[in-house]
Amino acid sequence: MTQAPKASILVHETFEHHRAFADRMRETPQVQQCYNVAGPWDYVVILAAPSILECGMLGNRLFKSDDNIQRYETLIVFDTVKTGLAIPLANA
Repeated sequence: MTQAPKASILVHETFEHHRAFADRMRETPQVQQCYNVAGPWDYVVILAAPSILECGMLGNRLFKSDDNIQRYETLIVFDTVKTGLAIPLANA
């Protein structure tokens, strides 16, 4: 089974622009998941695109072109080891 290239993006955003960033992530179909997190990064974004080239172009459009984003890093996913969002229930 062929999978679309996926990338995890770590984003450091300025405080004043969190709402606009979150809205942009919600409106972008290639953004599969977006988490506001604690620690040195503000967001972890999981996106999918048809190719690595398009993944890079999408990253440039969503992150590099935004002057409010102070820094971001891209981590390309080579292999999906496990996915799932189900919450295990005790004694189920």
